[in-house]
Amino acid sequence: SIGPHAFSFCGSLTGIHIPASVTEIGQGALLRGYFDKGSSVSSITVDKDNPVYDSRNDCNAIIETATNTLLYGCNATVIPFSVKRISRDSFLACSKITDITIPYNVECIEGSAFDYTAFDSATIYNPDCEIYDSQYTFYNTKKIRGYENSTAQQYAKKYSIPFEAITCEHSTSVTFDENVINPTCTDNGSYDSVEYCSTCGYELAREHRSVNAIGHISDKGTVTKKPTYTSTGIKTYKCTVCGKVIKTTKLAKLAKKTNPLTAKGKQKTVKYKTVK
Repeated sequence: SIGPHAFSFCGSLTGIHIPASVTEIGQGALLRGYFDKGSSVSSITVDKDNPVYDSRNDCNAIIETATNTLLYGCNATVIPFSVKRISRDSFLACSKITDITIPYNVECIEGSAFDYTAFDSATIYNPDCEIYDSQYTFYNTKKIRGYENSTAQQYAKKYSIPFEAITCEHSTSVTFDENVINPTCTDNGSYDSVEYCSTCGYELAREHRSVNAIGHISDKGTVTKKPTYTSTGIKTYKCTVCGKVIKTTKLAKLAKKTNPLTAKGKQKTVKYKTVK
C-alpha cells in the first residue's frame, strides 16, 4: 500500500508506476504539484496484473478498476471513454494541460478535481454530468464547452466562465475491449467489445463475447519415482501454464543383468595362475 500523502507535493516527480503488489493508495498519496508551482508528472502507468487499479488504453492515469473512477491524472492524461467518475484533486496542479475533454460516460466530477489547472477550455460531453458546486472544481478555466441547457452550461453561468455550445453527430467510432476475464486452462474467458463515438465517447454498441479455455499444455515429463529391479517407476507430466498434473505413466522395471560366467549355455572354465 501507499500511505496517505506519501508523495504529496513532490514537485520534481516526473513519472509514476504502480506495481501489481500495490492494492491500496491512501488519500492524497500522489498529489504531485504544489498549487501554483505546478506538477511535472507526464507519465503514469499501472502494472497490467494489478487487481485493483489500471491505466487502461495507455491513458496516463490511475483508475480504480471496479468503479471506473479516475483517481490521479497528469499532464499527459487522456480520460478513457469508460471512466464514470473523476475523483477529488485528481488533476490538482496539472498546469501544463491546455485543453481537457471529459467524455460522455463521466457521470460525476468531484470537488477540486481540476484545481490549479487554468485550462484554455474544458469540454464536458455529458449534459447531465454532476459537477461539484465550487469555483475550485474548474479553477481558472478560461472557457467551458458543453451542450445547451446542460449542467456544464449552468456551472459556467454561475461562476462567470465563458460558455460555448457544442453538438456531436457520432459520425466516427472506436472500439475497445472492456471487462476482460482471461481464459484459463479449464475455464472460458470473456470480454465486452464496446464501440464509442470517437469524438465525445458516447457508447454506440456493446457486445459480450466468450473466449474458449486454452487447455493444458504438457511439459516433457519428470521422473518422480525411479524404477528398480523389483518395482516400476513413475513419470509425471504437468501443465506448463497452471502447474496441474495432467497424467502419469509407468516406467518399466530395470532389466536384470546376466552374469556371463553363470548364464545357461555359456559356462566357462576359469583358470588361475600362480604369481611368484
